[in-house]
Amino acid sequence: ERMEAEGKERQQRAEQERYRFENFSGLRSPDDFAKGVILNKKKIKESMLCWQNTLITKSLLDIDKDLNKFAVQIHKDLLGYMGDKTMNFPATLAQDILQKGFEHPQLRDEIYMQIMKQLTHNPRAESIAKGWQVMCMCVSTFPPSIDFENYLLNFILEKKESKGAVRNYANYCLRTLEGMLSSGESSGFVPSVEEIQAYK
Repeated sequence: ERMEAEGKERQQRAEQERYRFENFSGLRSPDDFAKGVILNKKKIKESMLCWQNTLITKSLLDIDKDLNKFAVQIHKDLLGYMGDKTMNFPATLAQDILQKGFEHPQLRDEIYMQIMKQLTHNPRAESIAKGWQVMCMCVSTFPPSIDFENYLLNFILEKKESKGAVRNYANYCLRTLEGMLSSGESSGFVPSVEEIQAYK
């Protein structure tokens, strides 16, 4: 009962406007995100937190320079798994994302942020479903940082009001994430490629 009450409290807090993911203090500024880009600078700044089918050139969050190449690889994996880019063996791409987050706690918020970005104003139903599948796998494998959990919850809670499949995915994510947050477990385990292929 105590855990349930804590969960309710946590969700009520996370629903506040200030926890919308674009308000997270760890984000790069749009200027920083587009720095060094010659073409389409304005568009890149504006779409920093919206779905895109082209590869980002740097992490969304202000993270260690050495982790930046991982962040770009994660985005590439996401585009491939979600079918926004045609790539072979999508299940291994999802596994790579999970493995990186599992092994590098500093990348976890970046992974969640990228998934939320790719689920924002995404025009393709198939891509949205796949994005939610990755989200479900992530919340079963590792938690967000303490600083980030309210932002992730805010996003999922808002999507719970959607229709159809998204609502089911969001509910599943919420239950799984709540389980992880209330048990205080640091992480689950990375699923096998077969498990990922069966993930519907």
